[in-house]
Amino acid sequence: MATSGDSERRLAEPSSSVGTSLVRGRGSGITPQPSGASRRASSSRRAAGIQPASAAEAATFAELRDQLPARLAWALEPAHSPADLWKAEAAWWDRVEREGFQLLRASTLDWHPVLGAAALLCADARRVRAALELAARGGGPLEAYDALA
Repeated sequence: MATSGDSERRLAEPSSSVGTSLVRGRGSGITPQPSGASRRASSSRRAAGIQPASAAEAATFAELRDQLPARLAWALEPAHSPADLWKAEAAWWDRVEREGFQLLRASTLDWHPVLGAAALLCADARRVRAALELAARGGGPLEAYDALA
């Protein structure tokens, strides 16, 4: 079982990198961005500060997955193509929530429970966004909400 220190490190450091990797997978040359080349260039500059240069320069999704270090690559394991990035994002959010609960339950007098609470608030906000999006589209079966959340 992971210790609160392990969870804190995974939430605080790799999550931002993993999030960048997920966005990079969507916004690189792998899939076109409607807002133009300047936005892609700006994203690439920000990603270069977090990811290894080889991953930031990946031209295909397979290259991106292969060039990420292990501390980041776990997040893309559920995705086999850019179309599957939603699966990777859902798995990432599940992990953030699970580790947030671990940190929140830690009975320490430091910032670990605060980080856990913040992670859980983010996960809850994502679910609220999904519920609002579903309601804005006229509702639907509960399975549609589950897919969004």
